[in-house]
Amino acid sequence: MDRTGKNIFEANKEQVLCLAAKKYKIDPGVLKLVGGFENQIYEFAENGREYILRITDSIHRNIDQVMAEVAFIDYLVQGGLSAVRPLESPSGSLVEKIDFGEDPDGHDFYFSLIKFKKAPGGHPGAGQWTNGLFREWGCLLGKLHRLSRNYRPATARLKRREWHEDPDIDVNRFIPADQVIVREKFSQLIDSLHRLPRNQNNYGLTHNDAHNWNLHIHENRIILFDFDDCQYDWYINDLAIVLFYTLRDRTIGDGSADFARRFWRCLLEGYREESELPSEWLELVPFFLKVREMILYTIVYAEQCFDENEWVRSFMKERREMIENDIPIIDIDFAL
Repeated sequence: MDRTGKNIFEANKEQVLCLAAKKYKIDPGVLKLVGGFENQIYEFAENGREYILRITDSIHRNIDQVMAEVAFIDYLVQGGLSAVRPLESPSGSLVEKIDFGEDPDGHDFYFSLIKFKKAPGGHPGAGQWTNGLFREWGCLLGKLHRLSRNYRPATARLKRREWHEDPDIDVNRFIPADQVIVREKFSQLIDSLHRLPRNQNNYGLTHNDAHNWNLHIHENRIILFDFDDCQYDWYINDLAIVLFYTLRDRTIGDGSADFARRFWRCLLEGYREESELPSEWLELVPFFLKVREMILYTIVYAEQCFDENEWVRSFMKERREMIENDIPIIDIDFAL
């Protein structure tokens, strides 16, 4: 992950926010920062309603990729998916652009802007998750995948990246050279991914990050947002990613094998209401859990954020040993 764009934003924050506010005809003083790992996420109120303004630097995502994300979200919402839809700016554009000179490598540098209506509801707290919500979560993913199977970008420029184009899988760039076994393990995972079959039923455009913090619950309905990481991948990986993060979130469950079985059973029950899932792909869930583990391990080194917060510290604890010794994320039977 390249921090150059984020650094440029931080060094010029006031100017960028003023230019962004001008695009949407709002006072920059109303913008309140609510997040900023890969994008800068701001919240603001207008005419009694709450909105989100996302600012994306061109090193992280070029404008074609941002517009491809917007087109995919629009298609999904039209198909009935419960997701947050982008809104037009006063000029009638779903994506606005702020040109900002050149980056250190001499390439055109800019920021892409998207306005969203803030999703109603909020993140469930401890004790609020139920089997019914787990099924609803699975149903949401199943509908997304069912719709994705028939999605075709309007033009080649509006095609999102393939999984192997993700810079976070460049293990030799980020993982220290002395971690020879870790590098070998990740390279083996990547080689195995390249050999997996791909067809319309098992592979397509996925959310790629549909964990608890990228959804709200409102009136027992799940609303999905943050499609910034959407990419072409195996559908089973979307489910594995949800399971991976859920097992680490103590506001949802205790992370035990018993909880994992219950959560996985409910997730699949909901998923199968909307989409097919051949049993042979369920056997690959432990493999995809290890893929997610390795990608996160690589991101921590890329960002040098070992002490970012308690979640990262907990994740990195004994992580190298788990990777080197093939210790599974959870040991249960996934083929339900």
